[in-house]
Amino acid sequence: MRQTVATFLFILCFLGVRQSRAGETTLADSIQFLIQQAQFSEATRLAEQALKEHPEEARLFYLAGTAWQGLFNPLKALTYFQGAERLAPYNPTYLFALARIYYQLSRYQDAERLFKRILANQPDHQAARLWLADCQFSQQQYGAALQIYRAIVQRDSLNLFVLQRTATCLQRLGNASEALAFWQKLIELDPGNIPSAQALAKFYLSKNQLDSARAILTTALSYNPHSSSLLKLRARVAYRAGNYRQAASVYRQLLAQGDSSSFVLRRLGSCLLYVDSLQAAETFLMKATARDSTDALSWFYLGLLYNEQESYAKSARALERAIQLSRPDFLADAFAQLATAYQALGKHSQAIQAFKQALKLDSTQTALWFYLASTYDAYYADRRVPLFYYRKFLEVAGNSADPALNEYARFRIEKLVEEIHFHQHGQTSTVNRQNQIDQGG
Repeated sequence: MRQTVATFLFILCFLGVRQSRAGETTLADSIQFLIQQAQFSEATRLAEQALKEHPEEARLFYLAGTAWQGLFNPLKALTYFQGAERLAPYNPTYLFALARIYYQLSRYQDAERLFKRILANQPDHQAARLWLADCQFSQQQYGAALQIYRAIVQRDSLNLFVLQRTATCLQRLGNASEALAFWQKLIELDPGNIPSAQALAKFYLSKNQLDSARAILTTALSYNPHSSSLLKLRARVAYRAGNYRQAASVYRQLLAQGDSSSFVLRRLGSCLLYVDSLQAAETFLMKATARDSTDALSWFYLGLLYNEQESYAKSARALERAIQLSRPDFLADAFAQLATAYQALGKHSQAIQAFKQALKLDSTQTALWFYLASTYDAYYADRRVPLFYYRKFLEVAGNSADPALNEYARFRIEKLVEEIHFHQHGQTSTVNRQNQIDQGG
């Protein structure tokens, strides 16, 4: 049926087009009718045939471009829209169509140039103004885009898209407080708005206002129960609050929805590790390393898990792998855990080096001074060395020291002082006795 209609229109209009300029208009109207009926293939054939007869007709170029756009072929559409612009360089309809294709193809500077040309002749062309702002936004020209978005908001304070773009510009420009006000307004207007809920939840997380973040996400998830981004934030809030069982439940939901990324597998494994479900934790952490063998944190959590299982050789290998992959934000912890594994394996020298490396990376972990001292205590012949590190631990930790570690350190200091004194006294007695023998005493 479509082919019949197209053929009929083509014959009728194409015969008429040879007679007069009015025929061109009739043919263009027929092509436009086909486009309105979503008969894009027929429209392109008719338009291209007509352009052979009328290569200077801008409207035919425009309609051909529109038809190709309907067939999701932006490059073909671009060619014809450029032809329309060449023939009618100030026609706002043709310029607007070409500018939008440039935008679609990420040619933002070309699109911006054309939107500005439209506005130079039609300052009240609001659609061109909004698209111009979007071009600037896409080029990270947030200050310029913000000026336009603000002006639009003044006229239309309920435009959710523009409110969202305004908030984003303010946030990117470092104006967090005003951005927050816009995100809050968006949530009031549209409680299920995902970008707004994400932005607000992240803001509250950054301030450690976990209850506020949780409330925003609970509401947003009631509208979007399967939103992966919202669920990940919900799990993150629970994780931050130490509610690992709840976080694990959310990560399981993400897995059930098809998100088996190394991030979700690793997070689920770490949650299970913290609630002592070690076998299940190992399963998911192993899957995480299989999915992405370069994820240092997956290896780090595996190392922790193997330490808990007293599989120290496995722990050492996993932690060594984590350290090779180098994530500065947890490297000190990795060295500390590696030192524990080395210690359990009787590799005291390596344990000492790992403890020292951990302290070099993060001197705020004062307990490491204690563990370094205890390793020297068990291994090193010179008793002055562990004595030095026990004292260093008490000096650095001060009142913040763990009471049990504090008590043990003081106990060992007392014993080590006695050992050193006894050893020195014994050496002195031996030397004196030898002198007496040498002198014939």
